Amino acid sequence: MLSITRLLVILGLIGCVFIGNAHAMGEEKFLSKNFLGLGIKAYTKNDIGASIYYFKEALKLDSGLIEARKRLGFAYYRNGMLDEAVNEYTAVCKIAPNSEQIHNMLGIIYYTMGKTDKAIEEYQKAINANPTNPKCYNNLGVAYYANNMLDLAQTQYQKALELVPTDSEVHINLGAVYHDKGLLQESIHEYEKALKQDNKNSHIYFGLGVVYATYGELKKARLYFSLALKCDPEYEEASDLLSLLDNPKRLYLNFADKYYRMNNYDLSLKLYSRVLKIDPTCQDVLIGMGLCYCQKAGVPMQDMMAELYKNKDTNKENVSLQAKINYPAKIIPETNSDMDICSIIAYKGIVQVDF
Repeated sequence: MLSITRLLVILGLIGCVFIGNAHAMGEEKFLSKNFLGLGIKAYTKNDIGASIYYFKEALKLDSGLIEARKRLGFAYYRNGMLDEAVNEYTAVCKIAPNSEQIHNMLGIIYYTMGKTDKAIEEYQKAINANPTNPKCYNNLGVAYYANNMLDLAQTQYQKALELVPTDSEVHINLGAVYHDKGLLQESIHEYEKALKQDNKNSHIYFGLGVVYATYGELKKARLYFSLALKCDPEYEEASDLLSLLDNPKRLYLNFADKYYRMNNYDLSLKLYSRVLKIDPTCQDVLIGMGLCYCQKAGVPMQDMMAELYKNKDTNKENVSLQAKINYPAKIIPETNSDMDICSIIAYKGIVQVDF
């Protein structure tokens, strides 16, 4: 049997080892939090690379430090390292599966990656976790909008506005939906609501300029594009459309093209009619209007192609027409400029970070 003295010595040694380990563990956690603080400080100075380094060092010392992992994921996102950001936020989700903030960020990252279906799933999880977070409804609307699901996008934006009626960014997003649906007056109202909350936002003036250009009120369009550039002199899209106002024929042709692609044939026909007043013999208009009427009548594309190929003597012309039908009413610029108006006015939607 061990003597009491030897037993006490052994217990003392074990206690020292335990205390030493505890001190080491405490020191690691202490250092980990210091690295976290350094990472946050670097991030606030917009030194994203340094913040990533410090957050990673913090996690080496304490892998369970959720705040460091969340911030590392966001730093990766800011740095364009989207796969790495997904990995970090997915890891956090395993620890905090009901965090609307994490699911919202995952949705934003997937949306940025062009994976809108996955983004929609994450936004829906965020809403299930917290049905009172307006940013999640807005972001879900942006994802639906990207998928050209305009009715669903409109519903989500309206839900966001029920929670925060004064959110100018959501009003801008909703204004874009109304514009794409051809509800131009409703679009103007939304942009005007946004303007009451923020009269220095270039996106509002740009949106109003696009709407008035679609209406054919080019003087008002010119005014709003100019105001957009006053707010943001580097706003290239506003500058491009401002210069395009001097070529209304091409402007209306491209707007007609946009609405044709969105199956809004009535508005597309109105825009083609404006071109006819400028150039009654414009072939692009005749082709575009013909396609609109066929689509409205429900004539299948293959039947239109069959009609085109009945006359073998005009086979070369038919090949040209087939290309136009495969890419409906695609307008070839009349100048050497590579400007694509459909790309310019392709609204991306404003996502809202909840971080």
